[in-house]
Amino acid sequence: MIGKIIMEMRKAAGFSQAELAQKLGIAQNTLSGYETENSMPNFDTVYKIARICEFDVVFVDRNSGEAKNL
Repeated sequence: MIGKIIMEMRKAAGFSQAELAQKLGIAQNTLSGYETENSMPNFDTVYKIARICEFDVVFVDRNSGEAKNL
C-alpha cells in the first residue's frame, strides 16, 4: 500500500522517478523498489518524499479518531 501512495504523491507533484530519486539522494532503482513494494522505505524517507512532493503527513489515533499533522 505504501508503494502506491509514494507513486501517487510523486506523480501528483509532477516528478519522474529519476527526478524524485535525485532530490532524495537515492538511486532510481531504490525508489522503484519502494513503489513496487519490493523494498520498504523507513519513516524518514516517507516523510522526505511527502515534503518534497508537498503533501502533509497525518497520523490518526485509532482510539479517538483524532488527527495530528507533522
